[in-house]
Amino acid sequence: MVTVIPEILLIVVEFPITIALTWVALCWNMTGGYFSFLFFLILWPVVLLCSLLAYLFLHSRYVSGSATLPSTHKGWIEFVDPALKVWEGKKLPIREAYEWYFQGKINFTKPLLEVFLHRFNLF
Repeated sequence: MVTVIPEILLIVVEFPITIALTWVALCWNMTGGYFSFLFFLILWPVVLLCSLLAYLFLHSRYVSGSATLPSTHKGWIEFVDPALKVWEGKKLPIREAYEWYFQGKINFTKPLLEVFLHRFNLF
């Protein structure tokens, strides 16, 4: 299911006119009157779009993994700024992490190449 959704999205983006005309023809042939035709023509794309957005939101929130650092990576980030101690033991947002690194608020105990090779465990 997870690999099918990107494929469907790419097909819709690649052939928008064909998909739209096929949808209009399908709605016209499957419904009994003008009101039901308009209802399904407008309602189902809205329902599908909302379902897609809900799927993407929930998948990004609940499947992305734990927000705590694995025990093998706990000593890799050293916090210089005492205000950032609340992040100790947690994964950092990568945008803030590189800003804090350039500002000197955090340091990495491992070489940067190794840190960014393990970025999915740290950030």
